[in-house]
Amino acid sequence: MKNRMVRFAGALVACALWAGVSPQHGQAGEVVLYEDAVHRIERHYLHIEDFDTWTAVVEAAEAAEAAIPWLMVESDASEIQLWHGELGEMGRISRSEAGPAMLPAVLARLEDLLRAAGEQVNSHGVPYGIPESVDLPVELLRGVARALDRHSVVLSGDRLSRFDERITGKLQGIGARVSRSADNLIIEQVFADGPADRGGVKNGDRVVRVDGVSTVGMSVTDTVDRIRGPEGSQVQLELQRLVGETWQDVVLVLTRDEVRIPNVMWEVEPQGTGYIEITHFSEQTTRLLRQALADFQVAGVRAVLIDLRDNSGGSMIQSCQAADLFLEAGPVLRTVGRHGEPVARLVQKFESETTEDEPQVPLVVLMGPRSASASEILAGALVLRERAVLVGERSHGKGTVQKLYTLRRDEETARARFKITVARYLLPDDVPIETGVGLPADLELDALTFDQWAVRLPEADGAGGPRLVWANEQSGWRDPGLAVQRGDHVRWVARQVALSAQSAHRTDLLAAIDAVVEAAVTEEDRLLVETFRYRGIDWRRGAEAASGPTNTRVALELVDDPVAGDLVEVRALVENLGAEPLYRVYARLAADDPRLPWHG
Repeated sequence: MKNRMVRFAGALVACALWAGVSPQHGQAGEVVLYEDAVHRIERHYLHIEDFDTWTAVVEAAEAAEAAIPWLMVESDASEIQLWHGELGEMGRISRSEAGPAMLPAVLARLEDLLRAAGEQVNSHGVPYGIPESVDLPVELLRGVARALDRHSVVLSGDRLSRFDERITGKLQGIGARVSRSADNLIIEQVFADGPADRGGVKNGDRVVRVDGVSTVGMSVTDTVDRIRGPEGSQVQLELQRLVGETWQDVVLVLTRDEVRIPNVMWEVEPQGTGYIEITHFSEQTTRLLRQALADFQVAGVRAVLIDLRDNSGGSMIQSCQAADLFLEAGPVLRTVGRHGEPVARLVQKFESETTEDEPQVPLVVLMGPRSASASEILAGALVLRERAVLVGERSHGKGTVQKLYTLRRDEETARARFKITVARYLLPDDVPIETGVGLPADLELDALTFDQWAVRLPEADGAGGPRLVWANEQSGWRDPGLAVQRGDHVRWVARQVALSAQSAHRTDLLAAIDAVVEAAVTEEDRLLVETFRYRGIDWRRGAEAASGPTNTRVALELVDDPVAGDLVEVRALVENLGAEPLYRVYARLAADDPRLPWHG
């Protein structure tokens, strides 16, 4: 092993092709850091059989290239070439020297070579340097992580702080959510009982200046970074507030504090249903859910809707505890490692317990393609335990568990943690969530979207369950005239299902889906026909479906002779060569280029 390391080090030094550059052998990069990271991968990574060390080295070099302005990287199956943009080739790494046991040494020598190159000076005598914002060892390890899977990442700096905030549900700031509306930065949401709330900030206020600095041209991220700060410090906000029909200037000085981030919003709807939206799962989720259910009990709601459509996950244990609030005693989740074994210091299984507080009302979960991970745990447990139905679209499909390992415990700016995929989770009856497949909706709601460019046709999920296609008209379809605004149609349908169920059991909820679909199909079909009519398209159904296979000839043509940048009208010509009339014929356009209207 030592001989291999010596040969590799010598080869790399020999490849330093321009004068004055040689790795500093005394430092050898942060080799302990690299050894720790590689050890974590070898010991814990779920898909270790797919891990290729050469890919990891290439990704590490390319990560450095993205972070260092003067660095250029070229690679093929056998070697990596490192180039300085002004000084030429600076070194090569051979695949034969980058075996699994050598990965930490390769990363350390790569770091040394890059640091040595950064010490070279330009024609003005100024070192090229590595940007101060670049934590080189962390950047190299981020590249290594990209050779694992998309959920394994190295976190440091602001990214690590944001991750901690998301999981703990706490931050230090004023307790307000900022967003952009047209050319203005506005206060989208003021968190209850936070500094902003206590200090008089209102939803809809425009943020004009932060500590005297204008927000014109400032991004939302930069604005938020300026507003946040250590607990006990102060920030001055210059706001504009709409009073009547005029905007008035408001200046407030707020004292920052620890703020709990609300990730559960709820309300009692006029129809007698309780609506809960969970944006992600943090350490605050179960506590807030209990508050919501207590409010619902006082209000005497007849059913509960849980909206997970924009919930990409979060804390696994919190999602299990959320499921426990609705379930009697029984299994919720089990985690398994590479070979089906438990993973050290990871929750091995979670079982719900029977309590007197479980709501005995129909439960409908709203799902979509952004619903992933922890949200799929909650939804899947409720479905498999016969407690709920899913309405909307198929979920994302993320059935793996990540665990955090600390790489550096230094001061705040240098902390680094490695989030690695270590296990799969299994729902009740050991049902897995297949990657990219997800949970099918019990009632698939597909929007037929009409906009100024085209009609966007949803593809069937393929699950074979009830499906309802509805008209989702956007501005620009009618000329002239405004689009029909239907509000949150998925939420409306979910409410009808919940209120139609005869009991809280899944069997009765499925029966309610059938009844709602049967009642809604005719009305949705009428709205589709009406919406198509605005463009002169007859979308009425035929007297009866064709009895056999169809025989058509289809051609596409451009109406004009376009040049680059022109709007193009595409006409589809369909000729019916069969004996029976055809109704509702359409051509589907697809494009890989995202600049085209029919991309995706």
